[in-house]
Amino acid sequence: MKGDPTVLKHLNGILCNELAAINQYFLHARMMDDWGLTKLAACENVADFVSRDLFTSILNSEEEHEDWLATQLQLCEKIGVQNFLQTWA
Repeated sequence: MKGDPTVLKHLNGILCNELAAINQYFLHARMMDDWGLTKLAACENVADFVSRDLFTSILNSEEEHEDWLATQLQLCEKIGVQNFLQTWA
């Protein structure tokens, strides 16, 4: 089965965004490690509440994404692929 070019274009765009986010997370992790801040509590210890809030926001957002994806997979399993795909039509 060959995918629709428009759908593939959107999926590739989303993939690029996710890969960019991963690179950003790794960069920030290396920076924090270089600064000796190896845990989020390092932010509390140095009174960097802006970074702490940013990390907390990113974590919450990623957890929401994971929950949404898990829900979609469960729905797909329960109602079948064909019915699941029709909910997106």
